[in-house]
Amino acid sequence: MLRAHYIAKRSYATAGGASQVIGGWTDRLKKLMNRASEKQTEEADKPATEAKAADAKVASDEAKMRKAATFAAREARRKAMLQKQEEKRTREAAAKVAAMPVPDAVKAALTKAGLPTEDLRTVALDDLAVKGKVVASFMESSQVLLSHTEITQIQTAADLLRTASLPRAPIIKHPVAKWFLDQQAAKQLPPNVMFVPFNKSKKLELRKLF
Repeated sequence: MLRAHYIAKRSYATAGGASQVIGGWTDRLKKLMNRASEKQTEEADKPATEAKAADAKVASDEAKMRKAATFAAREARRKAMLQKQEEKRTREAAAKVAAMPVPDAVKAALTKAGLPTEDLRTVALDDLAVKGKVVASFMESSQVLLSHTEITQIQTAADLLRTASLPRAPIIKHPVAKWFLDQQAAKQLPPNVMFVPFNKSKKLELRKLF
């Protein structure tokens, strides 16, 4: 009886051990199968992952190129603005250096127009064409801008000398004024200004000359 119980117990223990061994191998087999499945999944997803990485790199490179292009454009605009400012300062400095004194500029303008310079009071500027040439030449050489009212009141060369010698505030070179001084100097008028020319207008012709 005892021997039969011992044999049965031993058989149960042996069966339990075998069951544990089989369970351990089953777990290992499952792990191996899971690893193989994960590896297959990784291999299958590898092209998509590489494609995503390539797309991300292309997008990053494009962003860097856009940033570099934006910086280059901004730098070019800054350099162009600095160059324009430098050219403007150079022109202003050259104009100040080249500006003639008012008396000399008046005599030079009269000489250029073929008029005498001995007695300025006797040199009449009634002819609008002659007056326009004299005044325009004077303003160019002296860098003194006369207003339309002042130009209208000038009747002789002495009036030109007296008017130009008066102290005056700086005149802002507005595009409209540039148009009258030189039509080529003002390429376009301000957006809030519209100029309507009138044919055969002596007043307009006078203003255009100056």
